[in-house]
Amino acid sequence: MSKQNQKTPTPNTIARQMYRDYIDTGAQTEEDFLRLGYLRDQIANAKDAFAQLMRSESAMAA
Repeated sequence: MSKQNQKTPTPNTIARQMYRDYIDTGAQTEEDFLRLGYLRDQIANAKDAFAQLMRSESAMAA
């Protein structure tokens, strides 16, 4: 039961933290913009993986 109380961070929570970390650097170079694009790709991949995990867990529970 205690495991249910522990929240797994959602892709949006991870994305917000990554964005805050990016903003905290304060740099505005081309490299930073490329890094932000990379982070967007990673966020999209995380969302896809999370959705796939949720679908597979729902299928196993049914």
